[in-house]
Amino acid sequence: MATTFSAVGSLPRPLLLALLLLLVSPALASEYDHKYKPDEPVTLWVNKVGPYNNPQETYNYYSLPFCQPSTNPAHKWGGLGEVLGGNQLIDSQIDIKFQKQVEKSTVCKLELDEAKASQFKDAIESSYWFEFFMDDLPLWGYVGELHQDKTSNEHKHVLYTHRNISIQYNNDQIIHVNLTQDNPKPVEPGRTLDITYSVKWTPTNVTFARRFDVYLDYPFFEHQIHWFSIFNSFMMVIFLTGLVSMILMRTLRNDYAKYAREDDDLESLDSIVSEKNSRNETMDISMINSAHHDQGKGRSEALTVRNSSFLSALVCGQSKTQNWTGLAENRPLEFRS
Repeated sequence: MATTFSAVGSLPRPLLLALLLLLVSPALASEYDHKYKPDEPVTLWVNKVGPYNNPQETYNYYSLPFCQPSTNPAHKWGGLGEVLGGNQLIDSQIDIKFQKQVEKSTVCKLELDEAKASQFKDAIESSYWFEFFMDDLPLWGYVGELHQDKTSNEHKHVLYTHRNISIQYNNDQIIHVNLTQDNPKPVEPGRTLDITYSVKWTPTNVTFARRFDVYLDYPFFEHQIHWFSIFNSFMMVIFLTGLVSMILMRTLRNDYAKYAREDDDLESLDSIVSEKNSRNETMDISMINSAHHDQGKGRSEALTVRNSSFLSALVCGQSKTQNWTGLAENRPLEFRS
């Protein structure tokens, strides 16, 4: 035994990891290669619930007060697209084994109080449906329905309490699954419902590669034209287009008014500047003319003074000449004023 452990310990790490994967792989084989052995557990995954008329509105399956798992259930997460689509697979912990027939068996005792009954009634009135998965194959069904009471002509809310799962297999692979429900019970506060299930296995010759062909024309998701939804969407598009156009026109009108005011202000400023420049030019010309006039006047006055001085000097010169002439001729001096 010690030799065996030493031999295992001396193995390279990659080879040791490969051996561990081989030991663990049988337990996970059914999840990856879809192959099962007789009496091997087969997991029934619960996914979501939602109104039939609005497939985009979905909730977790256990948002309704169905039978809860006894222990912490396992979760199976898909890709980003499945998460965004609201898919959250949870192990229902219902005992199902490969090729093992199950007669009517109890899942739980569902006690209805006011809150639970109200939740189920709202779901039934909205035609809630649920989705299961088994070996990556989907199963669909309604939560309940409205039954007309023959005595009072009123509609009663009934909940399906029994689910029969029919499974077809080919050798060690599951090919097709189907879900039928019956045994409807009234939804009334204070009532205890016995939730049961059964499993029926039948062989088939359909190959594993063609097991999804049956879902291509499945009537549960038959495409129907909802004219009211189309009209509602069309009117919403028109309303949003008109609203955006109105906002855009108001914005453009305000911008145009702003630019027009700026242009008017620029034109007013240009006219003021040009008028001021013309006034400045007029004042400059007036000042130049006044300066020339003053200069000419000064020159004329100076010329007049000069002429007066010259004439005075000339008169004085003549008088002096005459005085000296009289003196030379022995005349008495005569002073002339």
